[in-house]
Amino acid sequence: MNFIAKVRVGYDQGYELQVFATDRVWLRLTRDPQRNSLGFWSEKKPVAGHWMTVAGELDGRLRDAPVDSRPAIDRACTYWPEGWDFWGPEVPAPIRSEVTSGEIEKAAAVVEASPLPRK
Repeated sequence: MNFIAKVRVGYDQGYELQVFATDRVWLRLTRDPQRNSLGFWSEKKPVAGHWMTVAGELDGRLRDAPVDSRPAIDRACTYWPEGWDFWGPEVPAPIRSEVTSGEIEKAAAVVEASPLPRK
Protein backbone atom coordinates (compact mmCIF):
# COMPACT_ATOMS: atom_id res chain seq x y z
CA MET A 1 0.00 0.00 0.00
CA ASN A 2 1.30 3.42 -0.98
CA PHE A 3 -0.25 6.40 0.83
CA ILE A 4 -0.58 9.34 -1.59
CA ALA A 5 -2.37 12.22 0.13
CA LYS A 6 -4.80 13.36 2.78
CA VAL A 7 -7.00 16.34 1.91
CA ARG A 8 -9.70 18.25 3.75
CA VAL A 9 -12.96 18.66 1.83
CA GLY A 10 -16.50 19.91 2.31
CA TYR A 11 -18.13 22.48 4.55
CA ASP A 12 -15.46 24.10 6.75
CA GLN A 13 -13.16 21.35 5.43
CA GLY A 14 -14.83 19.06 7.96
CA TYR A 15 -14.25 15.82 6.07
CA GLU A 16 -11.05 13.98 5.30
CA LEU A 17 -10.33 12.26 2.01
CA GLN A 18 -7.49 9.74 2.19
CA VAL A 19 -5.85 8.74 -1.09
CA PHE A 20 -3.79 5.56 -1.33
CA ALA A 21 -2.83 2.94 -3.87
CA THR A 22 -2.63 -0.82 -3.97
CA ASP A 23 -3.09 -2.24 -7.46
CA ARG A 24 -5.36 0.77 -8.08
CA VAL A 25 -5.97 4.19 -6.52
CA TRP A 26 -8.45 4.29 -3.63
CA LEU A 27 -10.29 7.19 -1.98
CA ARG A 28 -11.67 6.92 1.54
CA LEU A 29 -14.05 9.64 2.74
CA THR A 30 -14.38 9.98 6.50
CA ARG A 31 -15.53 12.44 9.13
CA ASP A 32 -13.52 10.82 11.90
CA PRO A 33 -10.76 8.52 10.57
CA GLN A 34 -10.56 6.68 13.88
CA ARG A 35 -14.21 5.64 13.85
CA ASN A 36 -15.81 5.06 10.49
CA SER A 37 -15.82 5.59 6.78
CA LEU A 38 -18.55 7.30 4.79
CA GLY A 39 -17.52 5.84 1.45
CA PHE A 40 -14.78 4.23 -0.60
CA TRP A 41 -14.08 4.75 -4.30
CA SER A 42 -11.52 2.97 -6.49
CA GLU A 43 -10.35 3.65 -9.99
CA LYS A 44 -11.04 1.20 -12.76
CA LYS A 45 -8.36 0.33 -15.27
CA PRO A 46 -7.81 2.26 -17.42
CA VAL A 47 -8.74 5.17 -15.20
CA ALA A 48 -11.00 7.80 -16.74
CA GLY A 49 -9.97 10.66 -14.48
CA HIS A 50 -7.42 11.72 -11.92
CA TRP A 51 -8.31 11.33 -8.24
CA MET A 52 -8.20 15.13 -7.81
CA THR A 53 -11.17 15.43 -10.18
CA VAL A 54 -13.17 13.01 -8.03
CA ALA A 55 -12.02 14.82 -4.87
CA GLY A 56 -13.20 18.14 -6.33
CA GLU A 57 -16.65 16.74 -7.05
CA LEU A 58 -16.93 15.26 -3.55
CA ASP A 59 -15.83 18.59 -2.09
CA GLY A 60 -18.57 20.38 -4.03
CA ARG A 61 -21.21 17.91 -2.90
CA LEU A 62 -20.22 18.40 0.75
CA ARG A 63 -19.42 22.13 0.70
CA ASP A 64 -22.88 23.67 0.99
CA ALA A 65 -24.21 21.86 4.04
CA PRO A 66 -22.98 21.71 7.64
CA VAL A 67 -20.73 18.82 8.61
CA ASP A 68 -22.66 15.64 9.35
CA SER A 69 -25.62 16.85 7.29
CA ARG A 70 -27.30 13.66 6.13
CA PRO A 71 -28.37 15.16 2.76
CA ALA A 72 -24.80 16.28 2.01
CA ILE A 73 -23.36 12.91 2.95
CA ASP A 74 -26.01 11.15 0.85
CA ARG A 75 -25.20 13.42 -2.13
CA ALA A 76 -21.51 12.63 -1.80
CA CYS A 77 -22.03 8.92 -1.33
CA THR A 78 -24.31 8.56 -4.34
CA TYR A 79 -21.59 9.99 -6.58
CA TRP A 80 -20.36 7.34 -8.98
CA PRO A 81 -17.75 8.97 -11.23
CA GLU A 82 -17.08 7.55 -14.66
CA GLY A 83 -14.12 5.21 -14.53
CA TRP A 84 -14.45 4.64 -10.78
CA ASP A 85 -16.22 2.10 -8.57
CA PHE A 86 -18.14 3.14 -5.46
CA TRP A 87 -17.96 0.59 -2.66
CA GLY A 88 -20.16 2.19 0.02
CA PRO A 89 -19.19 2.76 3.65
CA GLU A 90 -18.13 -0.81 4.42
CA VAL A 91 -14.48 -1.69 3.97
CA PRO A 92 -14.06 -3.25 0.51
CA ALA A 93 -12.72 -6.81 0.46
CA PRO A 94 -9.68 -5.95 -1.74
CA ILE A 95 -8.30 -3.62 0.96
CA ARG A 96 -9.81 -5.12 4.11
CA SER A 97 -6.47 -6.29 5.50
CA GLU A 98 -4.86 -2.84 5.07
CA VAL A 99 -7.78 -1.12 6.77
CA THR A 100 -8.37 -3.58 9.61
CA SER A 101 -4.66 -3.85 10.40
CA GLY A 102 -4.48 -0.09 10.86
CA GLU A 103 -1.95 0.27 8.04
CA ILE A 104 -3.90 3.10 6.40
CA GLU A 105 -4.41 4.99 9.67
CA LYS A 106 -0.71 4.67 10.52
CA ALA A 107 0.28 6.03 7.11
CA ALA A 108 -2.31 8.81 7.35
CA ALA A 109 -1.16 9.81 10.83
CA VAL A 110 2.24 10.97 9.57
CA VAL A 111 0.77 13.07 6.76
CA GLU A 112 -0.69 16.50 7.46
CA ALA A 113 -4.13 17.00 5.89
CA SER A 114 -4.19 19.91 3.48
CA PRO A 115 -7.07 21.73 1.81
CA LEU A 116 -7.98 20.58 -1.66
CA PRO A 117 -6.13 22.83 -4.12
CA ARG A 118 -8.50 25.22 -5.89
CA LYS A 119 -8.20 25.98 -9.57
